[in-house]
Amino acid sequence: MDPTGTPTTVVVAHREHSSHVKAYLRVFLALLALTVAEYLYARLLTDAPAALLIGGLLVLAVIKAGLVGLFFMHLLFEGRWKYLVLVPTTFLASVTVLGLVPDLAYRQDDRAGAPPDHVASAGEEP
Repeated sequence: MDPTGTPTTVVVAHREHSSHVKAYLRVFLALLALTVAEYLYARLLTDAPAALLIGGLLVLAVIKAGLVGLFFMHLLFEGRWKYLVLVPTTFLASVTVLGLVPDLAYRQDDRAGAPPDHVASAGEEP
């Protein structure tokens, strides 16, 4: 403290640094716990339906990605302008993926019904 009773910049910087370190350690421990939870979830539900397994793992992954984005990418401390970037990007990414769905659904395999190359017909000689 300086003679006027106000904290100096060194004291304030030290307080802010220690508070950020505690927050980062808490987030790290949360990410570690979520990773262990993902592993245990996958091990315990190996015989469960694929939709349940994938859905649960996706929920855990979204939570982890949110923590990383909010704290390590500092999005928690940004203003509302971040939505001006995130919303259109999410919309365009969704449109791009959904635009490919008809191509995958109506894809025709030229070799459909043809025997594989390594299998010879009964009457043919090699």
